[in-house]
Amino acid sequence: SGSELEKLIEAAQPLGANGARLVIGEVTIADAKALQAMGDALREQLASGVGVLAARLEETVQAAAAQNEPAILAKYTFNLAKAFNLFYHHHKIISEENAAKRALLVVVADRVRASLIAALATMGIEVPERM
Repeated sequence: SGSELEKLIEAAQPLGANGARLVIGEVTIADAKALQAMGDALREQLASGVGVLAARLEETVQAAAAQNEPAILAKYTFNLAKAFNLFYHHHKIISEENAAKRALLVVVADRVRASLIAALATMGIEVPERM
């Protein structure tokens, strides 16, 4: 609902000087479609953040292909890595005491990992199994 969305946005925690914010909260949603709609609305309202950036891989690949400009994907990948570095330094994922927050941080980190691997693979760059 609109009021739940407003509460989430108001409770968003700043991640750093770049304006990115972390949203953590519980909502009551009737079904998956309503949850997706709320997620889309939240993404539009915040318009930034490592999770939002990670979710934009597909549209970035399409833009790079449409413009025949691989630098678009390279810049996206570099910016995603920088955003995740900032995110990681502001959040102690494993040692987070709040289980719900820790679970969310793990999901965000995994989503970024998957997007970085996919972006690098698209550019023909192999990713080591462990860094």
